[in-house]
Amino acid sequence: MINVLVNAYAVNPYWGSEQGMGWNWVVNIARYCNVYVITEGEFRDNIEEAMMSLSQRIIFIFITIHFPLK
Repeated sequence: MINVLVNAYAVNPYWGSEQGMGWNWVVNIARYCNVYVITEGEFRDNIEEAMMSLSQRIIFIFITIHFPLK
């Protein structure tokens, strides 16, 4: 099976727009490939909860973004 790396800043299974689009890309690609996703950690709880009901193999790598103080 092919391995695919996806870099998606916004991924959330419960939101629409950009976050929902990121989630749908990942889930649909995972129907045909092993998927590794690099994403921002803001929606980690939602992603981990939704992953419990999926049978696809998707590996998420969460990155915490720190903005510099001015």
